[in-house]
Amino acid sequence: HNDFLADVLGADALFLLMNGFELPYPSQLIPEAVELDHENVRREFLQEALDYAGKRGLKLSAMFCTTGHAVSYAAAHPECTTILPDGKRHKTNLCHNHPLGKKYAEGVAREVLTRYRGFSGVSFHPPENAIPCHCEYCQAAFEKKTGGGFSLAGEKEISDFYWSSCLGFQHEMESLAQSFIPEARIYSVTIPGQFERDFGVVGQSISRNTTLLHWDYWSFREKLPDLLESLRVFKSAGHKVAFIPSSGWNLDKCGPDYGACVVEQIAAARSAGVDGIVYFVGGIWHE
Repeated sequence: HNDFLADVLGADALFLLMNGFELPYPSQLIPEAVELDHENVRREFLQEALDYAGKRGLKLSAMFCTTGHAVSYAAAHPECTTILPDGKRHKTNLCHNHPLGKKYAEGVAREVLTRYRGFSGVSFHPPENAIPCHCEYCQAAFEKKTGGGFSLAGEKEISDFYWSSCLGFQHEMESLAQSFIPEARIYSVTIPGQFERDFGVVGQSISRNTTLLHWDYWSFREKLPDLLESLRVFKSAGHKVAFIPSSGWNLDKCGPDYGACVVEQIAAARSAGVDGIVYFVGGIWHE
């Protein structure tokens, strides 16, 4: 696969997702979240693959979901998942203000970056929850920061606090990564919708040295102007921006014209002056 990336695709970098629904390595710290039938769990080969990728000239980055998409850990520890205003809990997203949520995200990053070598970059997916968490830990954090009562606060005040809190936690994760790799290049995935609407808050909380990876899976043809506007917004605070094209949840979203639509999407992003294109390689699915 590394030869294919280097020789056929002409890639210069490789991002490896190190935690999503489950952990693709034999974690000793969080065994309840391990993907037991993953090949790297059955026979650990990743370091060998990383070493070879480095020899082929690929710059390597470890990519982490922070507290989002944590299916296995959330199932084992539902008490640390985010809470909606109606009291219902999310099934996959952990609260970054809950001690167990923080422990998971920080523990995975610490374990991966000490277990494997060769990474020169680290990418984080911010805490992903479109609706601010209403758990007791988030309420306490809100009241500590603002001095006001959570139950009396308006929707925008809570939303601004939540996104500021999310990015504050991500900054802690970035500092943790750089404690292991001081010269690491830092990337952040955007969250379509939330980032555009809240970039006045979000953008000020992300270091200008962080490259934004914009994964936009809706902007085809009539929606290309929306994509260009999103890229303009993300570049407005001085960040470098790379674009991740995607078909959404499946390859037939656009029908038989899918390939042509993606080519148009990439051309539009390049015309907007993005600093790179990042492609998905391999299968992504929901069980």
